[in-house]
Amino acid sequence: MEENADHQPRKPKPAIEAQREALAVWRPFEDELLAHRLRADAEARTAHWHAEGAALLERYRALAAEHTRCTRHLDPKSNAAVLRRALEEAVAGRTPSPRLSGLLGHAVASMVAKRGMPGSAEHTALRGIQAAEAARPPHHERHAPLPRALHGSVAELLEDGAVPSAEVLAELIPPPATTHTAAQARLELRAIGELAVEAFPGAGIPNRLAGTLARLAKPAGLPVPILTEPFASATTCAVNADLFPAAWTAADLLKGTPYERYYGIDFAALRDLAERGDPAEFAELCARRAGLPPHRCTGPDGPQVVALAREAAVDEQARILTTFNMATLVRVVGIDPPSGWDGLARGAFTAARRRSATPKRAACAWRQLVFHLSLCDAGRQAAVLAWTDAECARLPRPVAARLSPALARLRAAVAPPTSSGTRLFRRVFRP
Repeated sequence: MEENADHQPRKPKPAIEAQREALAVWRPFEDELLAHRLRADAEARTAHWHAEGAALLERYRALAAEHTRCTRHLDPKSNAAVLRRALEEAVAGRTPSPRLSGLLGHAVASMVAKRGMPGSAEHTALRGIQAAEAARPPHHERHAPLPRALHGSVAELLEDGAVPSAEVLAELIPPPATTHTAAQARLELRAIGELAVEAFPGAGIPNRLAGTLARLAKPAGLPVPILTEPFASATTCAVNADLFPAAWTAADLLKGTPYERYYGIDFAALRDLAERGDPAEFAELCARRAGLPPHRCTGPDGPQVVALAREAAVDEQARILTTFNMATLVRVVGIDPPSGWDGLARGAFTAARRRSATPKRAACAWRQLVFHLSLCDAGRQAAVLAWTDAECARLPRPVAARLSPALARLRAAVAPPTSSGTRLFRRVFRP
């Protein structure tokens, strides 16, 4: 086992090893499942196709028994799980339910949209990069950590614990090249997004990193821009137009989830507002949610509301309504963190409860917790909440008391709506 400069043994890092396993084992297996399904859609399902399917299922059971670090494939809502369930039904000679058929169609379409057709240039390039990363020696088996820390990649610095925050991570990523092809830019966008969310699950996307992603979004040809701050100009009164597609994407992803209930958002109405693209209406909504009157000024187009970029509480409401790029990274960029959304929810809770966390950082971490939890299925949501209860029982009493009201609201938001309607939660979490 490798020793560091202080002669302390270096141990495997579970999150890094889970990511390596995902790249080396589970992503290639997902490709096989997808390719097998596409052959079924293009050709008749012959006896040979069924035999191949049975072999795939048998190999899945062997892989699951041997490779236990990455658990993403166990999520019943994951694309791989949907493909696998559909294959089980087909091999058994059963007709899939209408719901499973719908999930299957969505899974196939989204996988092809994210990574391209198996065997295509885009897909092959992505898998080549991931295979090379997975083939590198494990972190704890490498030598000479100090030279690597000086000359290694950003991912290596993260593995070494040399990057203390998402803001520092943003500084380490070099300015994107202007010669990116669309496929290269999309791959880099996804890689950076997954890297940041996995390493700092409670930090979200800091503004400097958002700027890097925004520059990559242009050559990638994303249909939704990456949002950056400031949200409005204090001099011209102009509201950042990127707020509207960001809000629409958040509403599309999170409608009906605990995120909507926890923050008291009517995502259907927000989507309509985003489609209208009225800056004054959006700014007034943020100010009203923050409990503050909107500030008006006169700009080139006459009197406008410019509450944004003047009040921190109003800007925080804009981040809540748009998720400040998290929904875009999931829905448009297609990030798929190896730890799973439940693992990220635990990481965000850990960040929120730290004594050293400033009120702003704790509020950001809590927002990330609600977001990550909203992307989990009911079973994983319950497991995360049970885990937070156990964690709170070990915290000092003042810290546990500070978190208790927000946790109670989160439990109520996760619970199914009662017959009397969905309860709304309008207070912004402040530790």
